Amino acid sequence: MFAIHHSRKLDTTRRRLLRDLTLGSTAFALSACTSKAKAQLDAPLPTTGDRQIDVNLLITEATMEGVAVSAYNMVIPALSAEVRFVAELFRDHHLLHIESAHAHLQRLGAPIPEAIDPSTLNMPPMEGDLEILTTAQVLETQAVNTYLSQIGQYKEEQLRLAAGDILGCEVTHVIALRAALAGVGPLDLLASAVDIPFATALNAPSK
Repeated sequence: MFAIHHSRKLDTTRRRLLRDLTLGSTAFALSACTSKAKAQLDAPLPTTGDRQIDVNLLITEATMEGVAVSAYNMVIPALSAEVRFVAELFRDHHLLHIESAHAHLQRLGAPIPEAIDPSTLNMPPMEGDLEILTTAQVLETQAVNTYLSQIGQYKEEQLRLAAGDILGCEVTHVIALRAALAGVGPLDLLASAVDIPFATALNAPSK
């Protein structure tokens, strides 16, 4: 089982990463964003009508999820075997969220945004599982903030429900990573408990 050992280096790394995190005026800003992703999010989009508002929000979420997938793909090879499957699990959740956003965009007759090119990611330098997982916590926290900031803006009830469904998953990612970094429990067990890509997929434990 993977055990987290705390150090002054972790504190320094966390402060640096959290300083890079922007939680205010933008829907999604992270040091790991690509220039293409930022351009997709910052580009002015037409906002005429409720349908276009929903399309703009879906594009923002799909782009954010694409950055998360690309970031995980970049760091997975550098992770130890004990925690690699956790990153793969969370990445696969984000892939399912992208599929959901794309399905809604297609239903609304809107174009699908371009996929993020992993080679253009501007990830901060990281060494070992500890720094990578700390970066992942920042990434997942920003995903939570993105859905929280947008869920109430959707005009279509179906899309509000879908965003809430995904928000539940993103929150569990943050909880698992925070717990592991705080030494609450082994990451493999924590991650297995939150293998819930959509909140409504949660089933009662069998008796």
